[in-house]
Amino acid sequence: MMDIVYLDNSSIDRIKWDECVNNAYNGNIYACSWYLDIVCDNWSALLTKDYSYVFPLTWRKKANIRYLYQPPFAQQLGVFSRNIVSKDILDAFLNAIPEDFKLVEINLNKFNKEIPDNFSKLENATYELDLISTYDEIKKDYSENTSRNIKKALKNDIFLTKDVMPETMISIFKNNRGRAIETLKNNEYNVLLKLISYCKINNCGETWGAYNNNELCAAAFFIEFKGKAIFLFSALSDEGRRLSAMFLIVDNFIKINAGKPLVLDFEGSNNEKIAHFYKGFGSKKYSYIHINSNKLPYLVNLFRVFYKRLKFN
Repeated sequence: MMDIVYLDNSSIDRIKWDECVNNAYNGNIYACSWYLDIVCDNWSALLTKDYSYVFPLTWRKKANIRYLYQPPFAQQLGVFSRNIVSKDILDAFLNAIPEDFKLVEINLNKFNKEIPDNFSKLENATYELDLISTYDEIKKDYSENTSRNIKKALKNDIFLTKDVMPETMISIFKNNRGRAIETLKNNEYNVLLKLISYCKINNCGETWGAYNNNELCAAAFFIEFKGKAIFLFSALSDEGRRLSAMFLIVDNFIKINAGKPLVLDFEGSNNEKIAHFYKGFGSKKYSYIHINSNKLPYLVNLFRVFYKRLKFN
């Protein structure tokens, strides 16, 4: 039987933790200790004593109740290891989640597929594009709509530049699409600012901007880890949308990195319009699982259902 232990954050050996994530066949940047430190309110862990398997537990506390939530800008977590995470091993970890976490609403990674029956699940979509081929070969798989929009951006004299200031791109997002996203508040924007700044300083992330008449109209942040570049965040003004500026940013990133052993992860979306944008570059669809387990007290659940004001994420 697998010996799984629970550790508070202060008891986790960060060196051993990151060695496991770095060497894991399913390792991703979201599970690195420094990344979790930036994006999480709190995190602890389930792991084996030799750190051959690790499972971050990202949690918050409200009304004296602890619950697991999916932190912003960390799409996929779950169990990580250099060994295959079998159904039995995944079951063991999920069933070892301490009882005092009364609500579990988290995403597993795309390699954590089969879950125990006491958890409900929902499949989410993500899109990835292998950049190992030449740019000309990759471009052959662009949709007609994508190719047309790239030509449109070029015709409108959109020009690109690297190293856009994080504050500027976040401001564009807040004043446009961000207005309709209730879950993104000042705390989340501060987390994003800290994350982008840290990654740029440590050479694992880069920002790109598109300008029209010397005015920034679109921007994107890419973060790289273990042969994968993640399209983590983007911002688009009305003018940038009208001029198809984001098509040019993504096309430029592909052109620069084509021929490398690198996968561009668009992070996916269940929104059909956004997914259509990702698919237009020839990316392939993959899935990852969101799991849920609700053991909240009866009255708390009533409060959540009928008033919808007690939000746990």
